[in-house]
Amino acid sequence: MTKKLERKVAELEDWIAQFEAGNGDKLIFNNMNFLISQLKNIGDRLAGVEQSHRQLEGALQQNARTVNDFIEEQDLQQPWEVFLKEMQEDAANAAEEGQKQKGN
Repeated sequence: MTKKLERKVAELEDWIAQFEAGNGDKLIFNNMNFLISQLKNIGDRLAGVEQSHRQLEGALQQNARTVNDFIEEQDLQQPWEVFLKEMQEDAANAAEEGQKQKGN
């Protein structure tokens, strides 16, 4: 089995050497062009994600302002605060329960 594996590795090394000899600088140039184009694509995608993030952030801020305006106009500040406090307590209780179950 070892002889067969050594022969296969030698064949692969020979093929790689022939491939590199036939392509040489062209291969390096093509690889660099490919890598540069991939970096450009990643940069373009990142710019798109950043723009989407800014749009989403703006929409969320507008939504928060609208909710706050509604709460103030409808005089719902106190019920809203009670609701939020209850939600926070429920979340804290759930986290505590999860920690207890995780410990068991």
